[in-house]
Amino acid sequence: MISRRSLHILLALAATPLVTSAADSFAAHLYIAPTGSDSADGRSPERAFASLTRARDELRRLKTAGPLPTGGVAVEIGGGTYTLSESFALTAADSGTATAPIVYRAYQNQPVRLLGGRVIPRSALSPVIDPAQRERLDPLARDQVLAVSIAELGLQHAGPYPTIFSDSGGLLELFWDGRRMPLSRWPNEGWTTMKRVVANGDENTPGVFEYRDDRPTRWL
Repeated sequence: MISRRSLHILLALAATPLVTSAADSFAAHLYIAPTGSDSADGRSPERAFASLTRARDELRRLKTAGPLPTGGVAVEIGGGTYTLSESFALTAADSGTATAPIVYRAYQNQPVRLLGGRVIPRSALSPVIDPAQRERLDPLARDQVLAVSIAELGLQHAGPYPTIFSDSGGLLELFWDGRRMPLSRWPNEGWTTMKRVVANGDENTPGVFEYRDDRPTRWL
């Protein structure tokens, strides 16, 4: 997730230094806006593209047709949030030159946010009503928990759960108010202890222990 007042991506041939120019010195401009359309031509704020990828591909088309105009091209990214479903890749083929630079920047310094995740609307959250799921929740928490269907949002699970949880990523992640939410766990802090060991395990036989609290009886 990238959130900053102004987004600048400067592209040039690796061996050639790039000097940024004033806003009115670019020979051409392409525009992107959250309300744009990738079927538009991108030549004005009113006919803006909807995505960085569409602007990149348009620049590639222009370069294939002939040299970019002297003064280069500024890709003006309108303020707002852009959700990316895949990485936005730029290669040497997307570079400009010293006399015809390619600059991606926030249009008029408007706040631009590039999100690699999905925004979950509050309307997608609902109380847990499935009896079996409610039974697994602490009675004090049952009416406080909200659930969301990732299938209905068109999201895919990150894969099977690991054997050992470390909360180090690799699973679906949730951000709220700019902070990454931790995975649910018990206890919330520190560790719990066993009541007693029933059988020591080895490489062929799993160990068995008795727990102190009845909370694990609700777990699968």
